[in-house]
Order: sequence, then structure tokens, then C-alpha cells
Amino acid sequence: MLKIGRLVTIETRANAAFYRASHADPARSLFILFSYSGETEQLLRVARKLNERTVPLIAITSFGGNSLSALADIVSASTGEMKKRYGVIYVDVDDGGRGTFARSRKDSFAWYQKVIATNGASLHEDA
Repeated sequence: MLKIGRLVTIETRANAAFYRASHADPARSLFILFSYSGETEQLLRVARKLNERTVPLIAITSFGGNSLSALADIVSASTGEMKKRYGVIYVDVDDGGRGTFARSRKDSFAWYQKVIATNGASLHEDA
């Protein structure tokens, strides 16, 4: 994000995210909010503040057509289908919602962690 002139901060607490949203510079900030349902009130409060301040917002949610999606500039949503999964964490659940919901790291987790730690330099290493 720094290459496109956007400030990068990771915030896991909703109150702190709301504070950052309240003071974000629309010209330099971009928020990405993650929500399974898109209906979490604390995140919706942050999203409404971002809209009020005209700060760009990307929403990543499991279901489209929710309140968070309606407030976002860009939405990434899935069908919730479990048979075809991408990412670095495996969740033990099938399309019917059956399973333990236990989470475990996929083999790609360590690869992605290295990409982040090296700021992408590891992408240019020989395989």
C-alpha cells in the first residue's frame, strides 16, 4: 500500500479502529474491514465513520448483500462454498455446515509468512 501512497496499519480492536477512522486522512488512508457476516455493529460503526469522512473502504466478507458491503467502495465476497477453498488456513467444515470448525495452517501458510517477512523479496528466489 505504501507504493500507492496509502498508510498501512493493522488494528484488531474495534474501538481503536473507530478512533483511526475518525482521524484518517482521506487522501492517504485506505481501510480494509474483514467480517464474516457483514453485520457486526462495531465494524458497521467504523464503516459509517469512514463514509462520513470519505475514506476509501474495502470490505471482505463471506456473504454479499449485507450492511458492510453496502457501505464499502469495493467488496470481496464469497459464496460460502467450502469444497473449493483458497487461502492459508484450513477450516474443518463442509458445504452443509458440518464439521468441527477447527482451524489449521495449510502448507502455504509458511510460504506466505515468508513473503510478508521479506517484503516480497522471497518471490524472486529460485524454487
